[in-house]
Amino acid sequence: MGRPTNASKLAGLSSESDPSVAVENSAEIENVGTEQLPQMSNLQLLTIIAAMQKQLVDSNAATAKLAAAITDLATPKAPIKSRKQEADEENERLFQKRQTDLERMKKANDSYNHQICEHIAGSNKIGEGFKDLQGRTSFQWHRNDVGVEFAVCSICQRILLPADPDYLEWKRKPQFGKPSAAGQRTVMNYSKAMEDSFLHDS
Repeated sequence: MGRPTNASKLAGLSSESDPSVAVENSAEIENVGTEQLPQMSNLQLLTIIAAMQKQLVDSNAATAKLAAAITDLATPKAPIKSRKQEADEENERLFQKRQTDLERMKKANDSYNHQICEHIAGSNKIGEGFKDLQGRTSFQWHRNDVGVEFAVCSICQRILLPADPDYLEWKRKPQFGKPSAAGQRTVMNYSKAMEDSFLHDS
């Protein structure tokens, strides 16, 4: 007959059994279901620990990528433009640059003309070039509706304002034309009205 199994040994136990047999059977009962674990070397244990750490690092990296992807999706994106839109924007940019360059050149040219102009009637280089014998200025004087007096050169179109350092000098000189006036206007803030009454070159 074969060796009795653990189940048959357990079935044969009773309170009426021999005490020595009961002690032996008790020891066998404690060993029921117990399996021997295989012995592992230090290298195997270190390999398992390293694999677990790598899994943890990979998991953290995946979490970071997911968070970055969510943040990227939540970030507003510039609308995708067609080639025609990009070309139109480039043309507009070039047009604005050309306009800015022309304005800059015009201001520089006007400033140069204002500096070389003699502001004497008849001294226009384009015309006959006969200066006024009495040396009267080419500034045409005007008084606006808040009483500010300014002048405009009929040759170079320079605007002579009260704030200009040579304003009084030219105002004292004999004038070729007669001053004009625009009437009177009552204002509450006179200084601000004077400031706003003529254009300033930016």
